[in-house]
Formats: sequence, C-alpha cells, structure tokens
Amino acid sequence: MRIQRTQNTRNHRSASHVAAALALLIVASVFAFTPASSLASSFSTAAHAAVVADTTSSDTTDGGTGPGDTPPPIPGVPAMDASTGWVFPVKQAHQMIGPSSWSLDQGVDLGFGLGFSRSFCGSKATLVAVDDAVVTKIGISGFGGQSPVIKLTRGPYKGWSAYYGHSQPTIVRVGQVVKRGQPISAIGCGIVGMSSAPHLEFGLFKGGYCCSGLLNHNTVVGILKRMFPTAVAAGRRAARR
Repeated sequence: MRIQRTQNTRNHRSASHVAAALALLIVASVFAFTPASSLASSFSTAAHAAVVADTTSSDTTDGGTGPGDTPPPIPGVPAMDASTGWVFPVKQAHQMIGPSSWSLDQGVDLGFGLGFSRSFCGSKATLVAVDDAVVTKIGISGFGGQSPVIKLTRGPYKGWSAYYGHSQPTIVRVGQVVKRGQPISAIGCGIVGMSSAPHLEFGLFKGGYCCSGLLNHNTVVGILKRMFPTAVAAGRRAARR
C-alpha cells in the first residue's frame, strides 16, 4: 500500500507537470499572436501603476530640477573658457576695468573705473552663474546679506562653491538650480558688506562655509583672464542690439 501511494503520487505529479507545460505553451502562443496594444489594455490598474512607479524611480539627472541635478546650459550662452566650461561672472564685461586693475583679496575684486566707480552697479552690472550650480547660501558675513553662494554641479570644479561678494539685489533662492549664464544677482550700489565702493569679489572654496578651503586666487585670476576678451566682445554685441 505504501508503494502504491508513492506510485500514485508520482503519477499525479507527472500529470501536473504536463498540464503546467501545456498551459505555458498556450500563454506563449497568445502573447505571440496578440497585438501589444491589446496586451497593454489587459493589465490591471494596479499592475500598470506598479510598472510606472518602477520606471520613474530610476536615478537620472537629465532635465532634473532638484539639488544635484544638472540642467542644460541656457540656449545661446556658450562657454567662454574651454578648460572649465565657464562664462564670465559679469554680463556687462565690456564696461569693466581690465585685468591689470583687478585686485587680489580672498578672491578677486572686479569693478569699473578707477577706484571702482559707483556708476557701475545694479542693472548695469548683472552677475550670472559661471556654470550649472545649486544655490546653497544667500548672505555672507563681511560680504553683505544678499551675496549668493552657488555649488557647481559639473566640470573640473564640480563640488566647489563660487561666491559673489558685495552683491545686491539677489534674485535667486537657496536650493534653486541655476544654469550657466543665468542672472543671479547684481553688483550692489553703494557700500555692501565690508567694502568702500561697488565691486564684485569672486572666488571659489571647497570648505564647509565661505570662505574656507579657498582656491588660490592666482588660479581664479587665470581663469577670469582667459574669459575676459570673449566676455568683452559678447557684452559689446549685446549692447548694440
């Protein structure tokens, strides 16, 4: 009897295997000859939602808008420096004094006219993001309550932060993703922070706060000098329009 039960069990299992195989063959033939649109319509709402959730949860930065995502540059704003992919931080560079009159501070002091003229500020001195970045801070001790700090999200200085000292008014907010060439602030009119006249102090740092872990200002000057002639020409073209 024991042997007989075992034999019956084996026969039952064999029959089950045959039935399962036939079922798989039937399902395969249905998928082979049924249009994809009909198959898609046969999905349950819950199954479709699960598929959508799975495909949208993948990690991507293309076209993103959150911190860390890298949007494409603004159309019509090509890089001015091949090694960094940057644009010059001041849009109206054609009205600025040249590199021979720039002064070295923690970063680099940039302005207009001897002694940094008070006429070059506000709408006449738009400050732009040198590259794609995320705004991490507004207001820097000693530089004014509206000076922005942006953390670069691509290029050889990805992860470094650029600060725009003595800026006002600033038109971006903390956490905002900005694109290369996007206006973010202006050189403040009057005295902004610890300064005697309108100007921009631009520099890079990689510390936890501004401005620890500063990039050597001679390196910053070198990058800005390379961009300056192209920036001046671009400013003149824009002024003629």
